[in-house]
Amino acid sequence: MKRARFSQVMLALFLILLGLVLLGVYAFGWEPRWFEGWWTLLLMAVAVVSMISNGIRYLNTFLLGGSFLVLAYVRGWYWMSSSETLFISLGAYAIILAGTQLMIRAFRPKRPGAGQIPRAGYSAEHIFDNGEANGAGVEPDAASRPNYTTVFSSRCFRNTSKNLQGGRATSVFGGIVIDLSQADFTQDIIFQVDTVFGGVDIYTPPGVLVNMSGSSVFGGCDTSGIQGRAYDPNHPKLTIRYNAVFGGLKIR
Repeated sequence: MKRARFSQVMLALFLILLGLVLLGVYAFGWEPRWFEGWWTLLLMAVAVVSMISNGIRYLNTFLLGGSFLVLAYVRGWYWMSSSETLFISLGAYAIILAGTQLMIRAFRPKRPGAGQIPRAGYSAEHIFDNGEANGAGVEPDAASRPNYTTVFSSRCFRNTSKNLQGGRATSVFGGIVIDLSQADFTQDIIFQVDTVFGGVDIYTPPGVLVNMSGSSVFGGCDTSGIQGRAYDPNHPKLTIRYNAVFGGLKIR
């Protein structure tokens, strides 16, 4: 999971830099006139981090190219002479990307596990074995302390560790589906989830008591999938701590 850690570090640095710049501009009166349109470079950085972490996807490609078009408009480059031209260019770019994506999918062999977003009421086994996990394919994992990250993309993971010791999931403008139904652990563990404008679905092991602890801002946590479920009082507990900002967490 080195790539995920790298992308998480890059995202953290980007957020810190963005926060410092915004603080300087609005609190201390900075005037970043040294490069008009500097903020588009920050959006490009997010797109590049997403590409490194999750591969080239529609959203991160649109963000990268769209940010360049906005920068061209702000700087007065090329044909960007009006806001109308900018909107037409963004729309044309989005259509070209959509057509390219459809063409690639038409000629690319379907990977095992590719499919649609999980539907409510289905078991984790049905969803993952029948390839209905977020359309990105299920990524097998046996790490004892997994660290899952998505930025402007969706990914699905199935952890089968026999000595799970905890873990973390971070979703920014994306989605994560995590299947822990086959994982096992011999002591109480904590799984940390942070989501900003994203969503995280976690399928927990059967017969395990799940405790929830966290906070949300214009977000929420849905635990209806585990309410009333029987559990073994002698089995170690799973505690899920979460922070959701304009995002959601669903426990099944």
